Amino acid sequence: MPDTFFLPDLYEFPQGSLPSPYGSMHPVRRLPPGLKLVAIGWLDGPSPFAQGETDPGVVRKLLGLDETPWIQRGLDIRLKNKEAGTKARTKAGEDRVPNTKPSHALADYVGDYENAAYGVMKIGLKANALQFDFHKIRMPMTHVHYDRFDTPDDEEDGKWSVNFRTNPQGDIEQAVMSLDEAEATFTRKPEKLEPTLLTRLSGSYETPSGTKIQIRYQESSGLTLVANADRTDAFAGIDGVPITRPHANLEDLITATPVGITDGSSTSIISAAGSGVKIYLTACTVSNSGSTGVTVDLRDGTGGAVKWTIPAAATFGGAHITWPDGLAFTANTPVAADPSGSSTTVTVSCEGFKSKI
Repeated sequence: MPDTFFLPDLYEFPQGSLPSPYGSMHPVRRLPPGLKLVAIGWLDGPSPFAQGETDPGVVRKLLGLDETPWIQRGLDIRLKNKEAGTKARTKAGEDRVPNTKPSHALADYVGDYENAAYGVMKIGLKANALQFDFHKIRMPMTHVHYDRFDTPDDEEDGKWSVNFRTNPQGDIEQAVMSLDEAEATFTRKPEKLEPTLLTRLSGSYETPSGTKIQIRYQESSGLTLVANADRTDAFAGIDGVPITRPHANLEDLITATPVGITDGSSTSIISAAGSGVKIYLTACTVSNSGSTGVTVDLRDGTGGAVKWTIPAAATFGGAHITWPDGLAFTANTPVAADPSGSSTTVTVSCEGFKSKI
C-alpha cells in the first residue's frame, strides 16, 4: 500500500459509489489502520453528497493539513476592491464643463418626478442645495455643469447623477438618470393645489373669438371642463350685479296659446319638450263660458295621470292657479287639459318652463 493517497481514494461515499475525478484533489498522509473518512463535505466547501455539513477546518486537521486562512483571504480581497474603487472615484468629474450655471433657480427643480418602472424620485431644497431622495437613499446634490447635479460618491449607496430637462415653455419637466445600464426618464408630477385656489379657478371663461367654456371644481374629481350641453352661464347688469330669474332662463320659458275646448275631450295644450326634458307649469288660467259648470284635469299626456284639477263654474266662471315651485310632468310628455264634460267653450291658458331636472 502506498504512503500517500489522493483524498477521494480515502472517502467512503454514500451507497458505495465513487464519482468521477474532481477539480481539486490533494495528496494526504496515509491514515492509520482502521480509520475511514466519510464524505460529508469538501475541503473547500459543502459536498454535493453531504447528508449534513462539516467544518472544512476540522477535516483538514484530521488529515494533518494546514488550515486555510479564509478570513484573511476575504479581508485581502475586500481591501483590494476598496482601493480600486477609491482610485476610480478620484477620476470622476473629468468630463465636467467649467464655468456653467443651472438654467433655473434651485427652487424650480424641487418636486416629485415619477417613472412607471422605478417609482418616484423626490428633489428637495435644504441649505441652498438640492436634496436627492430615491428609495430611501437620501443625499445632498452639487451642481456639475449645465442642468446636471450629482450626489457624493458614497461607499455604500454609490454616486447618482441627475440631468434635468425643460419643456417647450422652458419649465423643468423631466429628470434623467442611468439605471440598469439604460437611461430612465422621470416626469415631474403636477403640484397639488389647495382647494381654495381650485374653487376660485372654477367659473365661466370666454375666448377672444367669443367661445365660451365653463370650468367646474369638485373635491372628488378636481377641475373639469363642462360640456356645452351642461354649461351654465352667469350674466350681470352694467353695475356687475348678477341677473337671476325664477326657475329658468328666457330660452327655457314656455307659454301655451289659449286653447278652447267645446266637446269635453282631453286636449294637448303644450307639446312634449324632447327626450329627457320635463315641463314644469308655474301658472294656469281656466275659464268657462257655458251654462254648465265643469272641472278641468291637467294630465300627463292626453290619457295619462291627473296632475291637478281646476274648477270652472258656469257663465264665465273659472280659476287662476300658480305653482311657485313648478308642477312637474313626465319627461318628453305633452301637457293635456281634460274637461269633465262638454260646455260651450272651456278655455285653458298655461305657462311654465322646461328642465332636465
